[in-house]
This record gives sequence, C-alpha cells and structure tokens, in this order.
Amino acid sequence: MRGGWYLAEVEGTFEPGILAAAWNPDESLLAIVTGEQKLVLVTSAFDLLSESPLHADEFGEDAPIDVGWGSIQTQFHGSIGKTAAQAPSITKVGSSPDDNNQPRISWRGDGAFFVVSSLWLEDVNGLRHRTLRVHDRQATLQSTSEVIPGLEHPLVRRPSLLELRGSKNGLRHVEFGLRVEQLGGKAEGVDSGYQRRWGYQVCELDWNADSNVLRVWIEGDDGDIAQFIQRKYAWDTFVSQSQPPNDSGTVAALDGSTILPTPFRVQNVPPPMSSYQLVVVSPPSASYFIDIKLRYIHISDSERRPNKMYVIPVEAKQADRFFIPDGSDSPLTSFPEICLQIETVNLLSKEKDCLPNSVFIGLGKSGQLNTAKVNSESSILSGNVTSFTVTANFVIFTTNTHEAIFMPVKDLSNFKVGDTVSTTTLSRKVERGSRIVTVMPSSMSLVLQMSRGNLETINTIPLVMEVVKQDLDARGPQPQDTITKVSYDIGLELEKIDLAKYVNTILTPHVVKMPPDHEVGLLQHLRLRESDPNLVEEAVKYIIFLVDADQLFDTALGMYDLSLVLMIARTPKRLLFCPDPREYLPFLRELRALDIYYQRFRIDDHLKRYQSALRNLRPAVPKQFDEAISYIELHQLYELA
Repeated sequence: MRGGWYLAEVEGTFEPGILAAAWNPDESLLAIVTGEQKLVLVTSAFDLLSESPLHADEFGEDAPIDVGWGSIQTQFHGSIGKTAAQAPSITKVGSSPDDNNQPRISWRGDGAFFVVSSLWLEDVNGLRHRTLRVHDRQATLQSTSEVIPGLEHPLVRRPSLLELRGSKNGLRHVEFGLRVEQLGGKAEGVDSGYQRRWGYQVCELDWNADSNVLRVWIEGDDGDIAQFIQRKYAWDTFVSQSQPPNDSGTVAALDGSTILPTPFRVQNVPPPMSSYQLVVVSPPSASYFIDIKLRYIHISDSERRPNKMYVIPVEAKQADRFFIPDGSDSPLTSFPEICLQIETVNLLSKEKDCLPNSVFIGLGKSGQLNTAKVNSESSILSGNVTSFTVTANFVIFTTNTHEAIFMPVKDLSNFKVGDTVSTTTLSRKVERGSRIVTVMPSSMSLVLQMSRGNLETINTIPLVMEVVKQDLDARGPQPQDTITKVSYDIGLELEKIDLAKYVNTILTPHVVKMPPDHEVGLLQHLRLRESDPNLVEEAVKYIIFLVDADQLFDTALGMYDLSLVLMIARTPKRLLFCPDPREYLPFLRELRALDIYYQRFRIDDHLKRYQSALRNLRPAVPKQFDEAISYIELHQLYELA
C-alpha cells in the first residue's frame, strides 16, 4: 500500500484472455475459463491444480448405468431394420437470442462442486446450445446436463442447497414467471431491437446469504432489480372464515396480477392450479375474504414502528374501501414482533359488545404463537409453531415436533402471561414439514400441505367429536331420523307399485339404518320368493354387499328358514370368508333331520338366544325333559322356566 492506494502485483497472465472466473466460498480455490476454451483451477496462492479442455465428450464420473430396457435399440423396428435405430439422433437446439455467448461459473455452498455453463461447439447444423457441467474440487468432470432449449447465460447456485434441482414433469416445482407487467420495460409494444427481443432481458441472477431471496437483474426500458421469495408452501393467510355450515374452506394464492381461489370443501387442488382465476388491475400483496361486518383490521407501520403489529378499529365508508376513523390512532393491543398472520377469536359473553372479549392470535417469524386481549399484555401460547388456524371451538397449530395441536378456545379466557398450553390439550402426529392450509369444521376436515407440495385432507378426532357433541346438544329431530322415515314411506309406496322391480330400493333403508334391521329385509326376500323365485337370488347378492355376510347368515338362521340360509352361504362374498362347505353343511344337514321345535331349540342355542331356546324346547319336554332341566341350570333360567 502506497499513498493510500493498494498496489497490485502480477502473478501470471493468460494470453488468450479470461472469459469467466469464480472463487469458491472460502476463497481457497479459483476456477477460470480461458479464451482457449480451457478450464483452469488454481489455489489462493495461484498455484496450478488442474488444466483441462472445457468441452468434453464424456458425460462424467456420475454417468448413469443404462442397460437399454425400453430404449429405441431394444424395440421392434419393422422394415427399417436395426441399423436405422442405431443411427445417432441429432437434436436441433440452438442458443437463445438473449444469450451473451459467455461462459459462467458458480460454486456450491459448501465448495465441494462447481458448475460451468458454456456454449457447446457448433454441431452439423451450425447450431450451438448451452450446456451445464458439474466439476468437483479437483476439476474432475462429474456430470453433464441434457440439451435444454432456451437455456441462457445467467447462472447461480443456491448457497444452502446441496444439489441442482429441476423438474420435467407437470408439477413445476422450480418454475416461476417474471411478472413482466411490473417491469419498467413492458412486454407489449416495446421495440428495443435484437438485444431485447421480448421487451426485456435477464442479465444476472444472485441469491442472498440466507438462500430465501433470489435477485433477478432484468433489463428493460428502465433498469429493474426484481426479488423473488421462494416458498415451499403457496398458502399463507388468504383463507375464508365462513361459519358452518357454509364454511367452504376457500383459499386464495397470489400469482402476479391473478388471484387463484380454491374451495377445498369440494376440490383439493394443489398450486399452481386452482378452481378459479381472478385477474386484477395491479399485482396485489394480500387478499382477504369478508362475509361479516368489519370491526377492526390488523396493520403494521414499517416506518415508525417496524417491529410492531397493531389491531385498530375501522368502519366502512364505501363498498370497496375502508378508512381508519379520526382520533383512533391508539391500538387495541400489540404483539412483541411482526406477525404476518393474525386471527381473532370472540369468546362467548352475555354482553352485547363482543369487542372487550376478543382475543387476538398472531404467528411471528420466530415461530412464537402470540395471544393478546384488548388493552392487555401479550403472552406466548407456544414457541415452536409453524402454522395455525382458528375455528369457533379450537385454536389449531402445527409444531416443529410434527404435531397438530387442538387447543380449546375456552382455555384462552384464563390464559395469562407465563402460562403454557395444558398437557391435556388434544394432539396428533402429522407428516414432517406439514403446514395448515385451511380447516372446515362442519365437514370435520383439516387440509395440510406437505413440504414436497402435495395436499392432504384429514379428519381428526377433535373435529369429529365436536360435531358429534353439537348433534347431541341439539336434542331435536336428527337428519338421519327424517331420512329414515322418508325412506320407509317411499318404500311402502314402491311396494304397492312393483315389489319385484324396486326390491333393491326397498331393501336398502332396512339394512343401512343404525341399528340395521336385517330380519325385515330378509322377510322381503321371503315375500318375493312366493311371487318371483328367480329374483330372490339376485336380491340376496345385493343385500349381502351392504352388510356383513356372517351377520346376515346368522340372521337368516334365526328366522328358521334353512333354504334361505343355504342361499346366503353360497353367495360369493360368504364363500370368500368361508370357502369350505364342510364348515356349515354338516350342521345344516343335522338341523334338517330334527323335528321343528327341537330344530329351533338347536338354532337358538347356537345363536346364544337362551331364553328363546328354552321356549322352543318346551313342546319337546316329554322327550327331552332331562336336557331341559340341565339347560335351565346351565343358563340360570329358573324364572322363565
């Protein structure tokens, strides 16, 4: 250093020039692409470690093993012969018009590998396409990318990601649009020549140190730097809050100037797909569903108080805009950190104004689930929360320990600073990385999104039991009772019209109601056997698919109709679980050989209907008196005897 200036010392020169260079993260290695299309690797002291041609014909050391199954060489080729199939295929893929024709180098976050992006030599068609090659710390080629149409020069490795990822299927895991409508140079009506053929040009890419923000330098009529935040979970806070039974579970995702709502009550559609698309004038930053009178709104002041989130009352002045009333700058409550998701729980109260009984719940970036009442200090429900939602009876949240916690809303009324969630709170295990999308209490459904992007709808015990409790508390005519009565009335009318034609419809209400009445259903078969014997077997096949085959077998046996029992025993469903006729045929033959009353006695005894068995044994007492005495003593039937 001399006179405040740093003096540079020449360590060496590359006469053909340097096209690209990049240090590894710890600056111990420097990868260089020279003007002679060579890849050079040197140390921090500029000692040469490796020098090799940039363009290699081989794939690399990680070449996949391919035995040829399913390839064109193993298929039948007809008249063209195998020689045509063995001919190399030539893919006509050139470079992008926006490509600057220069190579790029980017190191992996741990410095173990680096990738080089360069244009391949001209092929027989005179075209050059860009190829990615991965090298290790010794500059040994590991792998080579496939031919990708439209691949351009910008290249960057995500620091925290240990592998390059791409997707050729329809899920589009790593694909996103550039939101051209937000750029200084519009995509439409821009004539900027060949250099910006589309009205804009992507010049550079760069990740931040945390690997959560991707910066894109987009050159338009005005220079633009766009920042994109990558999320594994597309759903944030844009969830409808409709009350049961109208809780549609509608969730909206934002995609540029398009709002993508999906009602999960009727469709389970993962992003980027949706049930509907709503196009707005300018790209929104948030959306919310309102189906009630708005009382208050959650806002943050990023300039004066950047670490606070406030809840302030509002009043509607117009149909499409809301204004904060004059003089209401004092917040109702505040959280210790910024909370991007806040929900309001109204506790039950006899007072007309429910505002003093409102509890606000917010999830901070640190994973703390905060709760606060009006004009009171906030407290922490849990410190390891990843997502949450609120119903009329539960605060539901997922944790880093892969659990879904169901905290009763009533517990919030007495929750104070320093308290912890009760150990009796209901919970269940969920898949690692699950996040809550929405909840539909009336359908007992909780929708979760996995870390890989797929959606799952589960029915949890707390939600199910809450619906059951509400039905029991109603104590009025239940919907199932009304349905059963209507079904019986319809069945009676159908019997008058044509029993044979509508037999399946008539049988269904008897066997599916709770508890089922199998005997009444089988009585319909006996009536049908008298008028149309050929149709009885088809009716038996139908009814046995609605109920348990063994239970129906015992019910028919208890009706003392052995021919009906044999018909049920020979149905495919019964044979599936009892395929050997030797298990029941000897018993049926033995019953047929007995007189009617003793036969019924044996059947009732087999079905453990002891009182009915004694009644049927009574007519046979002169012959079976000793057996009757023993039977009474065995089953303690003295009173009935």
